[in-house]
Amino acid sequence: MKYIRSRITEEITCEECAQNALLSQSRFSHLFKEQVGMTFSAYLIYQRIINFKDDVGTYNKVDINSLKNAL
Repeated sequence: MKYIRSRITEEITCEECAQNALLSQSRFSHLFKEQVGMTFSAYLIYQRIINFKDDVGTYNKVDINSLKNAL
């Protein structure tokens, strides 16, 4: 999870994370969903939305391009 959180603002793939964990992509996906309770891609979206919401709290205006880039 540290690896994913440290790269949450970058392009990151399930395959890349699986390789980092020395697992096949299918095994990584299965274990990830079992442990986290959601798919890898759903988790990325969820975390990016949370990060965006935190960032929005520090700004007066929300730029739609920022939202698009966050997802």
